[in-house]
Amino acid sequence: MDLLITLETYSLQPNAAVAQITTSLFDFESGEIQDPYVDNINPNTENDLHFDIGTINWWNNQEEYKKNAISDKVRPLLDVVNGIKLLDNIHNIRNIWCNTSFDVPILMNLFNYCNIDGINMYKFKDINTLLYMANIPMYKKEHYYKKDIANILELMYKLEIFSFS
Repeated sequence: MDLLITLETYSLQPNAAVAQITTSLFDFESGEIQDPYVDNINPNTENDLHFDIGTINWWNNQEEYKKNAISDKVRPLLDVVNGIKLLDNIHNIRNIWCNTSFDVPILMNLFNYCNIDGINMYKFKDINTLLYMANIPMYKKEHYYKKDIANILELMYKLEIFSFS
């Protein structure tokens, strides 16, 4: 199985506090896609991470459904990061697809912050580079997990280097 990860953050820095992590398992060969799993993180558990007032103001100006999507049913950061590590261990994730220039430094910092061994960095694959090499336009992030996951997977399916049933 492969894993798709998207982040919503309170900063653009590598030590950003994270509002939401969405994961979706999928199999390129069979075409199977599992429903996305959304973890909203309690900001009170991220005290030493970076909160940027400009990014927080940006979130405050978003549509209500987007703001509600990142604030509903929050969990402690440690539980969320442990869950990602467990997901990797249980499913023996082959590749983790994300925006490597933005998401990976933040994810690796979260593992470090929580004092958890990180995921092998060689598992991370960049969605934007893959799309660029296939001459497929980069996706426009909606900052709403349901749309972002669906948009990314749709673009990845357009690639003819993978076989789907």
